[in-house]
Amino acid sequence: MKHLCFDIAYNYYAQKPGFEFRCISDINRIFGYFIAAFPHQFLSVSNIYHAFRTERRMMRILKYIDHHFMGKITLAEIAKMEDVSVPYLSQQFHSYVNMTFQEYIKQLRFEKACFLLSKTTLSLYDICIESGFSDQKYLTLAFKDAYGMTPSQYRKQYVSTIHLEQAHSKLKTFSRLSHSNHVFRFFESIMSTSVNRIRRCGRRNRLGWDGIRGISSLRR
Repeated sequence: MKHLCFDIAYNYYAQKPGFEFRCISDINRIFGYFIAAFPHQFLSVSNIYHAFRTERRMMRILKYIDHHFMGKITLAEIAKMEDVSVPYLSQQFHSYVNMTFQEYIKQLRFEKACFLLSKTTLSLYDICIESGFSDQKYLTLAFKDAYGMTPSQYRKQYVSTIHLEQAHSKLKTFSRLSHSNHVFRFFESIMSTSVNRIRRCGRRNRLGWDGIRGISSLRR
């Protein structure tokens, strides 16, 4: 396999007459090795068309669910819309998302509730309505199954975590500012020392020049 890849690269970059056929030949040999080494299945045209139709149907269904999971939604309702039987759609849905219809709906509602608990100050009753849970009892059961705590405990824990992160961020910012302040003071002290030295040198130069002028006047 490595020799084939090397030959493909060499022939492609050398581009001697007929290199296209040599590259295609080596690529076909690589596909032959893959077919021999890995389990595979050739799809007929009808199978490909069926898979394409299934893909489009599931995309329509998932989009519909994403817009309506907050309300009452059933698999029978969707099966009627798609003009298929409930058992057939149930099997297709499970094969596509690797979970049942009810599990998928519950997961969407749970994720929506988590978002509302962490990002808003809505009451549990309003969160139940917005996320699609029929009452607070089912919402609480879902949180206990997932996190071992009630929705209120989840919100408090999230808020406390956010406060800790904000405090940590402020501490890092203060530390950076403090460090920057120390650096600024260090350079300020250097600049001040340099300026004082320049001033002293300037005084000396002026004194020396005045002395020379005085000697010159005496000689005259």
